[in-house]
Amino acid sequence: MVQIMTNSKLILLLRTLSKKEFREFERFVNSPYFNRLTSVKALFQVLKHHYPGFGSAELTEQNISKLVFGKEDFDYWRFKNLISDMLAAAEEFLAYKRFSGDEFNKKRYLLEELHAKNLDKAFEKNFKEARKLLDTDFVQSEDYYYK
Repeated sequence: MVQIMTNSKLILLLRTLSKKEFREFERFVNSPYFNRLTSVKALFQVLKHHYPGFGSAELTEQNISKLVFGKEDFDYWRFKNLISDMLAAAEEFLAYKRFSGDEFNKKRYLLEELHAKNLDKAFEKNFKEARKLLDTDFVQSEDYYYK
């Protein structure tokens, strides 16, 4: 049976990405730091041609598998693992995107690591910077007090 992937979890997630986010996700997938799986990189290149709608009848498991893995026989479990790896990368990208936009929490995690490594001078410097981030919050909301 031919399975068109237009309603898979992966495709549903990719549809929500703006053009800018999709380009950032491409850089994320192609980064050797965030992704070392060449099959995920290849899958992205296949899916890239169908963004943003992903409505093509060509998006079948067999077609995608052939484009990613070549002439090898279709292996359902290998394909599902590939989709799972790409979905995990997409979810990691969303988490990273949220994290990298949160200056205070980035600083907080840095402080925790500096403290754990007993890097006192660096800790003090970064603590002052974190304090400044809090102090620039003119309206001291509940978030201010939480942080």
